[in-house]
Amino acid sequence: MDVLVVEKVGSQALPVMAISIRSQLASIKKNFTNNVNQLQGELLALRSYHPTLSVGLLYLLSRKDYTTGEDCVEYYTKQIPKKLLPLIGVGGFARDRFDAALILVADWNEKGEPQQVGVPALSFLEAYNEENFWHEVSLLIGKSAIYSPYTLAVLMKDEEQRKFLN
Repeated sequence: MDVLVVEKVGSQALPVMAISIRSQLASIKKNFTNNVNQLQGELLALRSYHPTLSVGLLYLLSRKDYTTGEDCVEYYTKQIPKKLLPLIGVGGFARDRFDAALILVADWNEKGEPQQVGVPALSFLEAYNEENFWHEVSLLIGKSAIYSPYTLAVLMKDEEQRKFLN
């Protein structure tokens, strides 16, 4: 998991929500299924250690595969509903589903600037937009404040990184 939201209760920091952040810009057709399988394994492993933890997913996909130059809209139209969407829970907690998800398919220009976010042909992804994601996250974490006991300078020390990651 890439982001962990904790609630401070006394001297303890209790995990409330974890968010996995993924992107895939190249070798899309070759690796999409593997990436989804890794997400599912990561989710199940996390939930085995923290069964009541809310888990979110932020997934950024490139419309154009930077390895092949191919437009992947048609591929996404077939594969996202079949492979990725079943991992996202709808209307309640499920051990093997993400509780909230943001899925972005973006197109960049030659300078690497976002040219278009969202693709009309993938309108089924509108339910997984930024506004809905943050709304779901706010419902899941309630009034928990975002807090980190570590500064970036502290995390740069190897021993502190291990402590933080464990």
